[in-house]
Amino acid sequence: MKRIHLVLLSHTIVFTALGIFAFIPEYIEGDDASSILYHLCGRNADIQRPYAAYHSGFDFLLGFLGNDEAQLRQFSIGLSFMSGYAVVCLLTLFLDLLVRGNDRSKYLFLALIPFIVPDVLFHSLIFNPSNVSFSFALCGLLFYIKYLRSQKISFFIVSFLFLGLAIPFRWSMLTIFPVFFAVALHERTMNLKTFITTGVHLFLALFTGILLIWITGYPPVKVVETMLWGTKVVDKTDASSLSVIATGSAFFTPQLIMLALFGLWVMFRKKAAALTDFYIILLAICPFFILGFFTAYKFLLSAVPILLLVCLYGFMSMANRRIPFVLLTVTIIGTWFIGIQIEADGVVSGPGFCQHTNQHNERLATHEKNPDKRIRIKKVMPVPDGGFYMPMLEGPRPLYGYFYVLFGGQWKEFVSNFRKERIAMYKVLTAKNALYFQDRPAAFFQCDLYRSGYHTDTDFIKASPLDFRVFTKSNHEKITLFTTPAGKPTNEFDSEYIGKSSNIIFRSTYSSQILKLTQDYPEIRVIGPHTIYKP
Repeated sequence: MKRIHLVLLSHTIVFTALGIFAFIPEYIEGDDASSILYHLCGRNADIQRPYAAYHSGFDFLLGFLGNDEAQLRQFSIGLSFMSGYAVVCLLTLFLDLLVRGNDRSKYLFLALIPFIVPDVLFHSLIFNPSNVSFSFALCGLLFYIKYLRSQKISFFIVSFLFLGLAIPFRWSMLTIFPVFFAVALHERTMNLKTFITTGVHLFLALFTGILLIWITGYPPVKVVETMLWGTKVVDKTDASSLSVIATGSAFFTPQLIMLALFGLWVMFRKKAAALTDFYIILLAICPFFILGFFTAYKFLLSAVPILLLVCLYGFMSMANRRIPFVLLTVTIIGTWFIGIQIEADGVVSGPGFCQHTNQHNERLATHEKNPDKRIRIKKVMPVPDGGFYMPMLEGPRPLYGYFYVLFGGQWKEFVSNFRKERIAMYKVLTAKNALYFQDRPAAFFQCDLYRSGYHTDTDFIKASPLDFRVFTKSNHEKITLFTTPAGKPTNEFDSEYIGKSSNIIFRSTYSSQILKLTQDYPEIRVIGPHTIYKP
């Protein structure tokens, strides 16, 4: 058996274990549930565009599955998981093809990719159209390398078709275009002919992608508008050092940073190739000088192939140096088997990979959304367990101790508890005949209601003084969901509304808001980290 086959077998074993110990097809992030709800509410494709412009291809695909909640949920999360497996295997094949030779250290690095960048595993456990897009884009890269080496037109055509197919599943995958020039430069085939050929290839891929976006429901002008909107949203967010560090912790791991720095040193030490290597790296990251640099894995997907190429060069060099290699080995083992647990005020997280309903937090800390201003760290402890629970846009991440979270049952427990909190909320809601109110139009509970036999005749989006949606069951049971009106200051409106109301259940996206309300109104009963009941 060839070494590359052994590497692919190791990835298969890792993902099989991940599927057994961590995979659970439940909602984790807000947009995943909203994408499903959009179809459950009876989307009319003739008059309604896909829910999320930036992955219209995925939404278009879900349109063929009808409006069965279980089928939509399981298919979308299951496809994301299989695409994550494909991404790891395709990255392996890309690096093996790009870096010639049969060096043992090369294949050891390829086998360690999931342990160097554990975010590739976490991103495979959620509803994630980016995985689908990235897998198609990597196929395009692989076939383009084959075209550069063989000049077969069939490889050229298959390459731009795969790349074009990637775009509607994640519009920001357009940022991978310069990587094709970087690959041509790495192959030492860059001349005027190759430059023009690569430009034509990318133009055909762009044309294919725009055509597919149009087919999935959006005119070409919307691509530019959506990408500009995304940068404006990020620019308006309250800067937080803790959030930046947390968001990138499972991507920019200590081992990745170590390998990247060592790889850069190796590449630029070779004076003859230093300028070429500089241009390769510059091409990979040039789109982010316009769009902005973020620490999140999904925002830097297009740079991952070249980043791992740099790390591979670093690893192959470190493998021949005892002390650096031992240090790298200790770092990988440490981040996977030693978690950093934190005791802190101003959060419902911790000390490990868990959430709690402890209300004994400093009052000052609960009034701030910015974690830098709210969190008061009291104690930091390295332990052989999952690290501190850090909530993020794509689901939480532990502060190291990845093994216990991914393969020790902690991720599955988190997802189960997230669902159990909503089940407990539903029991209180029906037993007390309470009013339900949430601070954002999150769709978790609404999808739960569909799973329990409820439905609504209200359109997906409905504007009113206090946004609401009525759900009914065949036996005429009725639940009304209210949401903070758009444009209202969330903290002020929610506090005032809850203060004047009784027999009300409130669910918030922000655990800090729950902490604040429990201190402002002592009579409140805590159902879970994100849910309270005021008698």
